[in-house]
Amino acid sequence: MKLKLDENGAVILLEGKPVYVQEDGKEIPFDAAAAMSKIAALNAEAKEHRVKKNELAEQLKKYEGIEDPATALDAIEKVKNLDLTKMLDVDKVEQLKRQMADTFEINKKSILDSFDKEKRELRQALEAKDKDIYKLMVSSQFAKSPFFSGENPKTLLPADMATEYFGKHFKIEDNRIVGYLDGEKILSKTKYGELADFDEALETIIEKYPMKDRILRAGHAGGPPASGNSNQSGGQNIIRRNDQSSFIKNIEDIAKGKLKVA
Repeated sequence: MKLKLDENGAVILLEGKPVYVQEDGKEIPFDAAAAMSKIAALNAEAKEHRVKKNELAEQLKKYEGIEDPATALDAIEKVKNLDLTKMLDVDKVEQLKRQMADTFEINKKSILDSFDKEKRELRQALEAKDKDIYKLMVSSQFAKSPFFSGENPKTLLPADMATEYFGKHFKIEDNRIVGYLDGEKILSKTKYGELADFDEALETIIEKYPMKDRILRAGHAGGPPASGNSNQSGGQNIIRRNDQSSFIKNIEDIAKGKLKVA
């Protein structure tokens, strides 16, 4: 799913909402309010899964050493009623012990296997929901950032491609977006002691990008991006802004000025 851009590379809005184009060509406006509502619902459902997982773990602790209470109680009752003085064959006692041990092991394995399966399913469900939440929250911030959208975006990068390249610097923690640089959380330069919001964190990340002047537009980097060596051979290679695959593969050459984005 890609953002719909006009001929100037700016994000097209419908009723104030950025428009996305699906794989089948259908155009859908991004509703931030609905997205946040969906995120809240996903977080609630994820919390419910975590609570259930913890409850299962607590229940299993109660049966450490005795995985099947019903079988254990039945075995204890049988042992209590045994009159060993009336048993003519000691081997029968040993046989009974082996049968009880086998029963315990079978029930123990069954419970542990069931618990492991449910734990895996819960973990997979949580991971899937975490990915959905990340996409909804982070992608929407890139889509409306002044670095990539509006009439005069600050960079040459379309929002969806910027998300692919710089999105790795952001994580979702406590239902908010947190920026990271060199493994450390990005702090606000104006609100001391607080984390930077998305736009301030993104500005810090781009500021530290070694070749930022190659991706910033003229007027935002102290001048227009330098031309690549291809001008020396009579022309410059061009990558279209909407060619996401080529853009991502060649972003380093774009940053170095070897390729031009049009």
